[in-house]
Amino acid sequence: MSQIVGFNELKIGQRVKVKGQALEGGKFTALEIVVKPDEEDVSFEGKLQSVELQTRTMRVMQRDFSVQSGVLIKNLARQDVGLDGLKVGDVIKVKGNYSPVRGFVPLKIKVQEPRGFAIDELQGAINKIDRETNTIEVIGVAIALNEKTEIDGI
Repeated sequence: MSQIVGFNELKIGQRVKVKGQALEGGKFTALEIVVKPDEEDVSFEGKLQSVELQTRTMRVMQRDFSVQSGVLIKNLARQDVGLDGLKVGDVIKVKGNYSPVRGFVPLKIKVQEPRGFAIDELQGAINKIDRETNTIEVIGVAIALNEKTEIDGI
């Protein structure tokens, strides 16, 4: 098994920002993990893959989210818009709450400046660590680490 520098210092409950790539089947490969100060909010950031106005659902990072009517949505100019103000391909940041029982519940959605590369990002507390398989779980997402994963802030 390869050695991942800093992996043994990660702890359950630690808040992290993970940058990487979301793959089909809900898998996520980490390129960079940064340990962050404790906060309540958790978030996903990536390209909007689909938005369904009738069912009020959207897909980001290969995951489907239900968007309740009270969710605050802001466009790139930081103006309030509805779900219909989002376009497939927009880079969005979705902030919300997470619990193992309810899953991720979006509270705010903001359109971000587009980037020239496709890196997905999520932030939240580490829920599980599996040192045998080099994986962690953050806001219900299983994240694979490898020898190329950089871990900072420890």
